[in-house]
Amino acid sequence: MRKQALSSFSYPEFRLVSFFLDVTPAERLLMIASLVAVLIVEALNSAIECVVDRVSTDVHKLSGRAKDYGSLAVLLTLLLSVATWLIILLG
Repeated sequence: MRKQALSSFSYPEFRLVSFFLDVTPAERLLMIASLVAVLIVEALNSAIECVVDRVSTDVHKLSGRAKDYGSLAVLLTLLLSVATWLIILLG
């Protein structure tokens, strides 16, 4: 539940901020798309976690790996989003 509250709070503000920055339309699109990509990967990660929990609540090495890989995908997408924003704003 905490992740959803954080996601719903931070991303709309960043999308709005992108409209007040002096960037080209293509850069604005990249900035917004990078945030949307984080939300998409987060949704996929949540789906993976639901499926793993639905199949079995027992602790298993492969279940843990599936959840870890989903979390890694979210982290990498978030880092890509931050890099996109920094390159556009500072470059």
